Amino acid sequence: MADTTTSIQTTETLEEDDDDDEWEYVEFESLSEADVVKSEWLVGTNFDKTSDKIDETWCRLVTNEKGENLAIWGDNSEGKWNLDKASQYLTISKTQLWGKKIWACIVDDYYYLSGSVRSWSFISAADSIGQWQARRLGVDKDEAGIAPWFEEDDEGDEAEDGDKSPVPALTESNTSAEEPKSVF
Repeated sequence: MADTTTSIQTTETLEEDDDDDEWEYVEFESLSEADVVKSEWLVGTNFDKTSDKIDETWCRLVTNEKGENLAIWGDNSEGKWNLDKASQYLTISKTQLWGKKIWACIVDDYYYLSGSVRSWSFISAADSIGQWQARRLGVDKDEAGIAPWFEEDDEGDEAEDGDKSPVPALTESNTSAEEPKSVF
C-alpha cells in the first residue's frame, strides 16, 4: 500500500504577524484554585455605615506548607479563602479578635471580582455590611480590559435606538444624576 500524505499550505500576511503583539480576550469556563493561588487583588469596600467612603486595601491569596488557603490583607490582618469550583463561589475572610468579615462573590471574570461583605461577631448575628469590588494586580491593564461595572450593556444601546430605557428619565424635580463611585 502506498503511503500518501496531504499537506495544506497556508500563507500569512505581514499584518497577521503584527497581530501577535496584541492582547486577545479569552473567556474561561471555570477557575480552579491554581488560577487563584498566589494572586493579589486591590480591594475597594463600600461599607453601609460609611456609604460615602470607599476603603481600599490589597489582599494576597496564598497557601501555606500545610496546604491551607490563607488570605493576607494589606492592613496586617489574616484570614482564609475558599473557591468552590462547582459553583465558582469565592469567599475571602478577615479574622479579627471579636469576629470575622467575609468578602464573597461569584467569580465570572478572571481579572475582576465584585460581591458583598458579611460580618459576624461573638455578640451579634451575621449581617450584610457592604459591597466590594476588586481588580487583580500584577497583570497588564490592556490584558485585563475594562472592568465589568464600567462596560455598557446591550440594554443601554437599545435605549439610544428609541426603545424603552431601563433607567427612568430625569424629571424637573430631579435634574441631576450622580455617577456611581468605584475604586477603579
